[in-house]
Amino acid sequence: MKLNPEKCTFGVRGGKFLGFMMSERGIEANPEKIKAILSMKPPKTVKGIQELTGRLAALNLFISRSVDKGLPFFKILRQGKGF
Repeated sequence: MKLNPEKCTFGVRGGKFLGFMMSERGIEANPEKIKAILSMKPPKTVKGIQELTGRLAALNLFISRSVDKGLPFFKILRQGKGF
């Protein structure tokens, strides 16, 4: 395996890796992804719900009982109608 020194960072306490924040405390949610969800307008279409569930899926590791909390959205998507 070859490492590109221009792309490598050594001796840091934390940073972004594969979309997650890595630190000495472990893996944490990326604040940019959280801001993206908080700044979203309430979904008014099926496409909007799909966007919201996609963003939530990226953070489901950090949301307790994420399946239970996302169930109302998935029920709307399963119906295939507007709301």
